Amino acid sequence: MEREKKYGKPPCIFKTDISFARYSAIMNDYKKAKAKKMSYLYFDTGLQASEAIFFLLNIRLRLRIKNGNDYSLELKIHPPNNSSEDFYQKLSFLDIDLLFQGLIPNGVIKNKLVKLNVLRPVIWIKTTHVARIKRFFYGGILVLERTSCLNQTSYQIEFRSERPISVYNIRTIKKQLGLCGRLYFCSKLKQVWTK
Repeated sequence: MEREKKYGKPPCIFKTDISFARYSAIMNDYKKAKAKKMSYLYFDTGLQASEAIFFLLNIRLRLRIKNGNDYSLELKIHPPNNSSEDFYQKLSFLDIDLLFQGLIPNGVIKNKLVKLNVLRPVIWIKTTHVARIKRFFYGGILVLERTSCLNQTSYQIEFRSERPISVYNIRTIKKQLGLCGRLYFCSKLKQVWTK
């Protein structure tokens, strides 16, 4: 079964990296929430950034393992002057075996890579482990995330909302969360290649 993923999440209003201290302080409001845990195995065409065609083109290809038994392949494309495109397909154990042999399983993701003229043999680069907690906040969704990769941990927070949020309300939300000054965000793809 394959399909293009239609993310059921609202648009991102802001997303930023945060310190462990800020993460711990915000976690106090999440005491009753249960974290969703996932592992992501990243794939590319080379082990060095200079040989990694997907990384150089700002394309993310990863195998997601959710709940220990739910496997899917995700492709995210970040064109230079456009919004990103997301593709998703469920994987069987046979598909996973093909992936570790360097082959992209048949489906919407392989078709998209062919269309982009970047279908190449792939290799496993790194694995990240993510714990994500969500809660309703100011009429939107606040997501708190902890990501571990090679014994290094990073923390992020994002706010999503379907309804328009004024600049004043965004400032109020950030102030309440203790997010002052300029916000910095490092994408998962960059984190994988810099750790």
